[in-house]
Amino acid sequence: MIDDVVEAQPPLSLETDDKDDDLSSKSLDDAGQQHDAKERRTPSGTPITIGATQVNERAPFVYTRQFRGRNRLSQRLRLRAQREAQERGTIANSDEDGEANRRTSLVSNYFGRASVRSVDNNNNNTVVSAILVEEADVVVATEIGFCEQNWKRIALVLTALLIILAILLFVFIAEFEQEKEPQQIEPTASPTFDSSKSTLQTIQERGFIRCGIDTQLTSGSFYLSLCRAVASVVVGDSNSYEIVPITLGDRFDQLNNRNADFLVGADTHTIEREVRLASAASGFTFSAPYYYDGMVYAGNETFVDCAETTKRYGICSSLSICVFVDSVSFEYLASNFPPDFYSTSSSMDEMILMMANGTCNVVASELSLILGSKELNHGVGNRQFTKQPLSFVTRNNDREFSDVVNWILQALFYGAEQGLTKNSTLCSNSTNVTSVASELNFLDAVYCVGSYTNLHPHSRGMNRINNGTMMHNPVPFGDLDYVGNEDMPDFGPRPNSTFSGIIIDGKLSCGVVVQSDNDTESLGIVGMSTDYCKTLAAAVFYGDHNAVNILNFSSVDEAFLALRNGTIDVLTGTIVEKSRDFGGYQFTTPYYYKSGTARESLSAFAFATREDDSLFSSFLSCVILATLFAEEFGSNQVPLTSIFGVDQRWSMRDAVSYSDSYDKLYAKHFGIGSVRGRNGLNRIFEAEPQLHSLPGLEDETTE
Repeated sequence: MIDDVVEAQPPLSLETDDKDDDLSSKSLDDAGQQHDAKERRTPSGTPITIGATQVNERAPFVYTRQFRGRNRLSQRLRLRAQREAQERGTIANSDEDGEANRRTSLVSNYFGRASVRSVDNNNNNTVVSAILVEEADVVVATEIGFCEQNWKRIALVLTALLIILAILLFVFIAEFEQEKEPQQIEPTASPTFDSSKSTLQTIQERGFIRCGIDTQLTSGSFYLSLCRAVASVVVGDSNSYEIVPITLGDRFDQLNNRNADFLVGADTHTIEREVRLASAASGFTFSAPYYYDGMVYAGNETFVDCAETTKRYGICSSLSICVFVDSVSFEYLASNFPPDFYSTSSSMDEMILMMANGTCNVVASELSLILGSKELNHGVGNRQFTKQPLSFVTRNNDREFSDVVNWILQALFYGAEQGLTKNSTLCSNSTNVTSVASELNFLDAVYCVGSYTNLHPHSRGMNRINNGTMMHNPVPFGDLDYVGNEDMPDFGPRPNSTFSGIIIDGKLSCGVVVQSDNDTESLGIVGMSTDYCKTLAAAVFYGDHNAVNILNFSSVDEAFLALRNGTIDVLTGTIVEKSRDFGGYQFTTPYYYKSGTARESLSAFAFATREDDSLFSSFLSCVILATLFAEEFGSNQVPLTSIFGVDQRWSMRDAVSYSDSYDKLYAKHFGIGSVRGRNGLNRIFEAEPQLHSLPGLEDETTE
C-alpha cells in the first residue's frame, strides 16, 4: 500500500496479544466514568487531542512504542495499556462514497521512526510509515521496504559472509606462499627404517641425501657446498640432496629419528655429545673438524667489557647476555655467570629480536655466526673464550656411514693440499655408484664441487692447511659428570662389551707396534705408545698403571689381526689410515704427529680399537685429551667423568696422576727442550693452521 492517505479517526477496535480479550469501543477512566472512545481524557477528565497540530510535527500518540509482549504488567495496568493503545492505534479511512471502512493498526517503533502495521479484514500485513501532512489529523502511509524490515537479519548474514571470505582469503594466501618456497625446505617423509640395510644403502636406494642444516644459522654457500660434496660421492650427483631444516633445540632428535642422514653447520664436537647427549639420550659420531670456531661477545661495548671481565657489580649489574640454548656458549655462560645474567634463544631471528627490544645488551655466540649477521656484527669483543671445532655429525650405530662422511671431508683437505680443483671432465656424475663404502670415489667431492679452499676461500687462523706447525687442539670435554643428577640414566660400559670385559678381567691387554727404524723419533714414538698403555690402565683401574699386559708387534698386519681376534683390547703405535678405518677398526684422537709439509702424507699415531664398542673408543680419546688438558690448564683441573660410569668418575685424574701433562710425557721420550713441531699445543691465541688430510687418498688421484 503506497502513498495511501488516511484520515485519523477515533479508534473503534484494537487487536492485542490476547485473542480472547474483546474490548468495546467504550473505556473507563480511573474514576469509573464512561467516555466515548473517540474522546481521550486524562484521569481527571481533561480531554486530550490525538495527533499533531502542525505540518511535520511528530504525532505523539501514533508514534508511541507499544509494549507488546515486553513487560509483565499487572491486570489493571495491562487493561489500562490496552485501553490507551485502542485510543491511539486505530486509523479510519474514508472511501469515495463516504462510508467508513474501519481498519485496526498496531504501532511500533522502527529506528526511532513510527511504523503502522495494518490489520484489516483482508489480512494485509503491509508495514507502513506514518508521516503528518497538510491537515492536522491526516497522515500519509508509505510502505516500508524489505531491507528496513529485516535489517538485523541482513546484517548478520553480511557479517557471516565477510568472515567466510576472510578465511578463504587467508587460506589462499597461505597456500600461495607455500608454493613459492624452495622444494628443499620441506623434507619428504622418512622411509620406513629397515634395520637390515645400512644408511649408505638406504640413501642410494632413495636417490638423494638428507642434510640437516639450521637455515637461520648457516646462511651462505659453504655449508650447502659441504652437503653437495657428500651427495656427489654417495649418490653420484651433487644436486641429489634435500635440506632438512633443523634448530639448535631439535637437531639431534632429527638425526636420531632419521629425518636427516647427517648434520652440517654449527655442530660443535664435544666428548659429552660423542658419548651421550642429555637432550637426545644417545651418542653420536663426529667427523674431523671442518671449521674451528669459538665464542666471542658482541653488542654494547660497555657491557661487552663487563662480560669479558665477568664483572657483575656497578654498571655491570645491568648486563644481560643472549645465548643459544644447548650450545657450547651456553655451557660456558652457565659455568661463569648466575642464571639471571643470561637469556636463551632457539633461533637467530629470536636472538636479533631480543637484542632489538632490549631483553639483552650483549650476544655470546660463535665468531662465524656473529660475523655472518649484519644485525649482530657490531661491537665484537677482542677475546675468544671457547674452542668450538665444528664437525659433521652422524648416528653412532652406523660406523660405516660415519667413515664415509669423514673421508669425504679428508678428500676436500687433500684436494687443497695437492692443488686439485673442480673439474667437470673428472667428475663421475653417475647414478651407478658402488654400495661398497671403501670403494667410493671420494675425490668426486673435489672434482664435482671443489676443494676445501674453493669452498671456503677466505679461510684464516686454524682453518688453513697445516704446513708442519703445532696441531694438538684438544676437543672440548663438555659436561662429563652426572653424579647427583637423578634425571639422568645410569651410565657405564654395556654388558659383554670390550670395556666391561677389561674391567671383569682386572687387566688390560695393550699392543704396541714397534717401529723398524731405530732413530730417535721412532724410539720416542714406541716409548710414548707404551706409556699411553700404562696411562690407560691407570684410568681404568683406579690409578694402577701396572694392571696391563703389553704385547709388542713388529708387523702392523699381525697387530691388527690380534686386535680383531681379541688377543689384545687396544693397539698403539699405529697410524690412522683409510684402509684400516674401513676395515672394522676405529681410531681415537691422535697423540703424536710426524713432521712434514702440507703436500706430504700426515702420519698421525692413535689408539686403535674394534668398532664394536664406541664408548670404549671415546674413553680412550678422553685419556689422550686429559694429558693435553693438563698441559693447558693443570692436572688438578682435569674433569670428573661419571659419564663413563660412576666407578670411572675419577678415571681421567687417575690417568694424569701417572702420566702427568702431555708436555712432560713428550719431554720424557723426546728430550727436554726438543722441538715439538706438529706436537705443540695449538691454543686459542696461537691459531696456527689445523687442517690436514689423513693417508689413504693418494691412489685415487687421477690428475
